[in-house]
Amino acid sequence: MNHSYKDFFKAAKQAKSQNHKKKSIVKNNMPLNKVKKSRQKKLFPPIIPSLVYIICFLLLGWGYLNIDEVLNFINKIEVTPMQSIVAAEKNAAKNTSDKESEKAINADQTKESNSEKLEKQNQFNSEDIRHFSKLNDRKKELDQREKELNELERELHEQRKVIEARIQKLEDIRKQIGQVLREKVEVDEERVKKLVEFYSNMKPQNAAKIVATLNEDLAVEILGRMKKKNAADILNLLSPDKAQVLTEKFAGYKRR
Repeated sequence: MNHSYKDFFKAAKQAKSQNHKKKSIVKNNMPLNKVKKSRQKKLFPPIIPSLVYIICFLLLGWGYLNIDEVLNFINKIEVTPMQSIVAAEKNAAKNTSDKESEKAINADQTKESNSEKLEKQNQFNSEDIRHFSKLNDRKKELDQREKELNELERELHEQRKVIEARIQKLEDIRKQIGQVLREKVEVDEERVKKLVEFYSNMKPQNAAKIVATLNEDLAVEILGRMKKKNAADILNLLSPDKAQVLTEKFAGYKRR
């Protein structure tokens, strides 16, 4: 390191001496007027450049006298970039590790969130499955109930048909009975008329003997259809008790 700085200062001195030589050569080659002007300029040099040159010269002298401090300062300047580079590399490595750890954490969180989502989805799916299962069971129950109701309706319809057939049969029987009764009434009516004619044409004494032995209802029916004179003659010939009973039935009177 010391050799490099010495070489640097040596090269600087050589460059400075070469510049003086070039300036002297230029001065020799310049025309007289330009030389005069340059001399005039040298006689009145600018203040600021002169001060800069003086400061630089003083710094070079101080550096030459305090070469150790200058070398230490330069070492610090050289070390600092290296430290900054190392620090930057460390920071980059740290950032990389932090990013990797963050990625790992994010990946874990993503896995956890995905697992939670999957668990929730499975939970929802299980709940939906239970719900659909209940609905399916309920549907089966309703279908079975509907089937039973349809079967019951069919049975009721069949029973209704049977009952209607029986009612129709009973209606036919009632009509038949009514017809028979009407025929019987008509026959009885004809017979009663004939009996009325018979007893009306008989002598009262003979008719009274037969009426006394007849059914009381039939006797009342015959006497009621006979002429009043014939019925009165027969009643006069009956016993008082028999005549009283037939008279009460004819009038519709009932003893208490």
